[in-house]
Amino acid sequence: MSCRLLRIRLTLLALCGFPSFAEAQDQLPLWPEADVFVKLSPQTRLVFSAEANDNRDEPKSKWIVGGYFDLFVPRFKPVLFRRISELDESRSQRIAIRAGYRFSHTWGTEPAQIEHRLVTDATLSWDFLEQILFSDRSRFEFRFVDGVYSWRYRNRMKISRDVSIKGTPFVPFISAEGFYDSQYRTISRYRYEAGITFPLGKVWALEPYYARQRSRVPSESFMNFYGLTVQAYFHR
Repeated sequence: MSCRLLRIRLTLLALCGFPSFAEAQDQLPLWPEADVFVKLSPQTRLVFSAEANDNRDEPKSKWIVGGYFDLFVPRFKPVLFRRISELDESRSQRIAIRAGYRFSHTWGTEPAQIEHRLVTDATLSWDFLEQILFSDRSRFEFRFVDGVYSWRYRNRMKISRDVSIKGTPFVPFISAEGFYDSQYRTISRYRYEAGITFPLGKVWALEPYYARQRSRVPSESFMNFYGLTVQAYFHR
């Protein structure tokens, strides 16, 4: 299956296959995350992240740390939508490329599961009616879980819009994502998110969101969860 056909299939199934919320089996856990963005130049930045989650990839609790390098491709015209929040400059880039590494370690289980993950992705963005931003992210993950290699392809579509009420800016968004897993040779998971990014001054932002996840293999399961991401943006 070609990458283009796979991406189309992931997108269509993610948009059309939203399951019933009543089937969820989890009790809405909260998954915290912190992201730090360090601008190196107009086209590059570093990203550092730390998070903790429960049952997101496997039925285990784990903590995760990662580091990434972002490159904004300068030869394409920027996205020209009505932007109110200026914190995340990647939202005005037509094409953004990322490469990085994630390390995760489970807790509360014996033996502990350790994963090394190499990540690379590209995001293409469009603007509509000068108000709505649409992005399509294609990501490859090369995973080494307890020494066993596998890979995943993930395609995420996201829609957001900058809003201001009485001078207070915020950015609501929704997204749909599909996962193709080499272990099962099929689309193994769908994830849907809805949230709001609240800029707090020139450095900080808070991003609460609500997510719905459907896993198809190795068995059918559903979960709902809340996420809260703290973001910090710095100039070198």
